[in-house]
Amino acid sequence: MADFRCLDFDMGLPPTSTWAPTQSNGATFSLSTAAAASAPNSFFASVPAASDATHQGAATLAWTEVAAAAIKSITVSAQVNPTNPGGVFPPWSGYVEVLCVKYNGADSEACLEYQYGSPSKLTIHWIYIPSAAAQGFCDLPALWTANVWNPVSLTLVDATGIVTVTLNGQTTMCNPSFGPGPDTSATVTIGPHADATTTGSWSGYIDDVVAYVSR
Repeated sequence: MADFRCLDFDMGLPPTSTWAPTQSNGATFSLSTAAAASAPNSFFASVPAASDATHQGAATLAWTEVAAAAIKSITVSAQVNPTNPGGVFPPWSGYVEVLCVKYNGADSEACLEYQYGSPSKLTIHWIYIPSAAAQGFCDLPALWTANVWNPVSLTLVDATGIVTVTLNGQTTMCNPSFGPGPDTSATVTIGPHADATTTGSWSGYIDDVVAYVSR
């Protein structure tokens, strides 16, 4: 059994009753015709630099799905077109989440994160709280390409805890050796959310989103 949502923005931004919006601390999103993986529209989002934990911007859409059966896995796929950073900044100690999946009752999640630096990188970041908090990081071997569309997917499997990201056809697997814990409520979040200190902004386009919860 599975539940899914598709989001291509061709008819505009989605209903807020289905995809809950967040725009905070100077972060913004809008419907854009400047770039689209499938014409005519895409989702354009931007977060400013975050000087500390009180200035972490978010420009996101989140779909939450609840059912009686336990979750087996959560997947989100999308086309992501990041813009160039637009300047030179000190390396970030923080990062920007771009795609996330979450087991709500277990308060456990996995995200694809971008961190600017020398070099800049993409990272899988998982946080599982089945009994005591634990987290881990797995760097992707390659960065996405700015100003072009990059196909990316993120999957979290409950039974194993394995998180898989496929970017431009190259797959990276992160194996925590335990799962996030049983749950019936899932959330998929798209769009940038700054975490910790980021010395520069992040902007990009997102299109052709598919969110999938398997039970």
